[in-house]
Amino acid sequence: MFRRIFLILLLGFLLTLPAAAQSEPDDLSADYEALLEESGARDLTQNLPEETRELLDRLGLSDIDADSLIGITPESILDTGLQTLLDSAGAPLRAGAAIIGVILLCALLGGFKSTMGERPLTGVFSVVSTLAISTVVLVPLVGVIGRAGAAIQSGATFMLSFIPVFSGILMTSGQAVSAGAYQVLLLGLAELLNWGASTLLVPLMTIFLAFSMVASLAPDLNLSSLANLLHKTASWVLGILMTVFVGLMTVQGVVGSSADTVTLKTAKFMAGSFIPVVGGAVGDALGSVYSCLKLLKSTVGAFGIFAVILIFLPALLETVVWQLALNLTAAIGDVFGLGQLTAVVRAAAKVLSLLTSVMICCALVIIVSTAIMMMLGGSV
Repeated sequence: MFRRIFLILLLGFLLTLPAAAQSEPDDLSADYEALLEESGARDLTQNLPEETRELLDRLGLSDIDADSLIGITPESILDTGLQTLLDSAGAPLRAGAAIIGVILLCALLGGFKSTMGERPLTGVFSVVSTLAISTVVLVPLVGVIGRAGAAIQSGATFMLSFIPVFSGILMTSGQAVSAGAYQVLLLGLAELLNWGASTLLVPLMTIFLAFSMVASLAPDLNLSSLANLLHKTASWVLGILMTVFVGLMTVQGVVGSSADTVTLKTAKFMAGSFIPVVGGAVGDALGSVYSCLKLLKSTVGAFGIFAVILIFLPALLETVVWQLALNLTAAIGDVFGLGQLTAVVRAAAKVLSLLTSVMICCALVIIVSTAIMMMLGGSV
């Protein structure tokens, strides 16, 4: 059905442009700019968070333009990534320093108690030191979880505006079947992520954080095994869902691309064979128009990928730095033999690793699906 509609519309359009074969490069450039404007792609930046727009400006992508994309250098990427990392590292480093201070104080007091013939870190002293670590870790991590949920929601909101624009470009460039599959699957995913990030992610991750820390604070309850099981189960579910989604998108994209290629070649054959006198010129015009649309598809798709990466980058770097800081402090605690304290810190780091996996999966599904659509598509 998609192929028939596209074939009829394309032939009708070409019949009105018999002189398009004589287009000059300047005319094609003007046509490209007109297509970019009419596609609505220039309005996509308005649906991005302010922080993401600032990161795009650092990369030189304040506007959707092929020359700007080609002009991105490794130096600008490294500079943007390093600046974002420095902006995200302040809170984790301060918390890590506070945890190390508590660990050193506990080790010092524990040594004094050992010389007095008492067990180190027992009774009230053990509870107070563990609660001090929990306070230092728990409060800022709730904010980290909230910012990660906001990043996922912002990515989903951007995709709700990006997918219709990109799907329209795909359909216009002859990928009608592929565009249908892309739009249905990605719009469904974006809606699910938008709902999940605002309704489920933050409460569930906060509950899992509290549960993991309680399991570490009260080892007699034997909750650590259950916390590890929940972590492994969530990781496996994320991996399976991501594999199934990307695999389905790849299969549908490849099959749809084959069908779309047949449609394009059929349109060119009919234009060259059945249109009197100028049939060959119309066939050449079809190739020129297709090349222009292919450039438009690549430009908008690449911009969408960069935008999604930069939406997730600050929250992702923040969680990674937090994991490094917590694992480092846990290693220092192990040096002093403070196993109960390090168990609390490692429990928090494990929650952050799951949060990192969730963000990476959400970003990769969108990026890989868009990249597949950009690479697919036959020639005319």
